[in-house]
Amino acid sequence: METSTENLERILVARDFGPHYYPDLFRMLRELELVFLLPYHPEMLGETVTLKNGDQLPQFAVWDSSDQGRRVPIFSSPRLANDACKAIGAEPHEFALASMPGEGLFQLLACQPDAIVLNPACHTNAVFLDLAAVRRLGDGTIFRGELGERQQSRVEALDPADYPTNFVQELFSFLKQRPQVRATWIFRTVPEEGTAFEYVFVLDAEGDWLEVEREFRVVASAACAKDSQYGVAPLDPANKALLTLTAQTTPFFARPGYVPHAVPKRTRKKKL
Repeated sequence: METSTENLERILVARDFGPHYYPDLFRMLRELELVFLLPYHPEMLGETVTLKNGDQLPQFAVWDSSDQGRRVPIFSSPRLANDACKAIGAEPHEFALASMPGEGLFQLLACQPDAIVLNPACHTNAVFLDLAAVRRLGDGTIFRGELGERQQSRVEALDPADYPTNFVQELFSFLKQRPQVRATWIFRTVPEEGTAFEYVFVLDAEGDWLEVEREFRVVASAACAKDSQYGVAPLDPANKALLTLTAQTTPFFARPGYVPHAVPKRTRKKKL
């Protein structure tokens, strides 16, 4: 999805807004100019203050609510910032608008103690981010740092009746937006005694596998139940055992007309 304020706000007003939008949402939040509030000073009248990296840490306005506590409000546009101020009954000239690119703004927000909320008191969905997420948006690790080492495990097919419904639905919605993913299967590990199983997703994808895996994990980390674990692996055409398993199992997601990889046949040596 192209980066623009219009597309960002299109995501935020989506009726099905959820983790499957997070890869595009986080990318746009880092790349676009975002708006925040400062306590008003007379010299700011009628202006939107623009900050840049290296400027002194501003005194961010903080809103307090009974259910969410203290949050620094930020906005996708000046229009929504003004709408929100009117909605909460802010006094005239109580706040001044300021803006800066999202990446730098999150780096500044990581240096103060309060969590943030995107587009509160607006007609869009509000997005709440704790300080850990703010830091990762600032340094870019929101898309990195969770890949880990792949473990070799025995896996078994999962009956569709046992699918983790909400988890799989978010991933299905994400995969529909990624044409480079041709099909995806869900299995679960065969746990050793005293250990819990984990879900294992196998993706038949084209192009940059690391990019696909990172975005998939952004969605999966947010959608996976806290008491569950998951792993992700590419479908390797050279892995005969995995090709055999996927050939015998229906993917939970597949592009129209998807044709599974052929399983290499065992060749017999001719006797002389």
